[in-house]
Amino acid sequence: QINELTNQMQDMREMMIVSMLEGASTTDRLRAVNISAELPIADEKAVRALLSTLNNDESVNVRVQTIETLKKWGEDETVREGLVSAIGAQNSDVVIIALADAMVELGLQNSKSEFENLIQERNLNINVKEKLQSTIASL
Repeated sequence: QINELTNQMQDMREMMIVSMLEGASTTDRLRAVNISAELPIADEKAVRALLSTLNNDESVNVRVQTIETLKKWGEDETVREGLVSAIGAQNSDVVIIALADAMVELGLQNSKSEFENLIQERNLNINVKEKLQSTIASL
């Protein structure tokens, strides 16, 4: 019974996270990201919702916090692939730098080409460009 109750609580928490991530309030979305960080394992629904948030949320703060939460589950292949594929979708220098730091921390060498594409295809701030070049060299 205790295991069943624990599983039900986990399911309810996941539903609440997904619902809050879709909310209109930045505060609610940040709260949802922080609650997801408390999940003991990378649940598929939560990971998908967080990756969607990373690629679509209008708030830079929410996206940066989402990266921090996803890094916690950096061993999960879906998380790793999602973080790498999110690089090209970002338009904020702060988020791009947070992703660069995450790639180094997680040792995701397959992100090099994504950063090289950003450097070649976008007119990046010189500091961001230098950070990405440094990231590529460290990977």
